Amino acid sequence: MRRLLVQVESTSESEGSASDEVLVVPYDNLAPMSCDIAKSKQLLDKLVVVKYNGALGKNMGFGGPKY
Repeated sequence: MRRLLVQVESTSESEGSASDEVLVVPYDNLAPMSCDIAKSKQLLDKLVVVKYNGALGKNMGFGGPKY
C-alpha cells in the first residue's frame, strides 16, 4: 500500500489564494503507521483519494498516470 501525505491550507471558494502550500513527502521518508488503532483511524478519517478520469485530468494539467 502506498501512503502519501498532502497538506493544503483551507480557504473558501471566494478567497482564491496562490499561497496555498502543498507538501508531498516521498514514500521512503514517511514514518511507519502507529500500532495504536485510534491514532490510525484518526489519520484514515482524513484520507482523501482523488481519481481523474479521461480528459478531466489532462485539462487540469496532469500529463497522465504516474507509475
